[in-house]
Amino acid sequence: MHNHTVHVHGDTGHGFAYLEAKTVFNGVACLVAGRYNDEYVRQNGEWKFSKMLVTPFFVVPHNESWADEKTRMRPPRRSDS
Repeated sequence: MHNHTVHVHGDTGHGFAYLEAKTVFNGVACLVAGRYNDEYVRQNGEWKFSKMLVTPFFVVPHNESWADEKTRMRPPRRSDS
């Protein structure tokens, strides 16, 4: 996660952060990117998440282009299939 931005309004707040990850899905190395949109609330002096929403930008196999609209959100096939 990076570029975390938070806006506080008394005992509530909202913010966003960007997600970048490298993972393995069905045996295939993948690149992942997205954005978190969060809402926060302070309860008994502690900040908690009251809402979390993830908007995925792409999940693609490492050897394919993340800019290709056809493959952007398609789960990868196993490399041995």
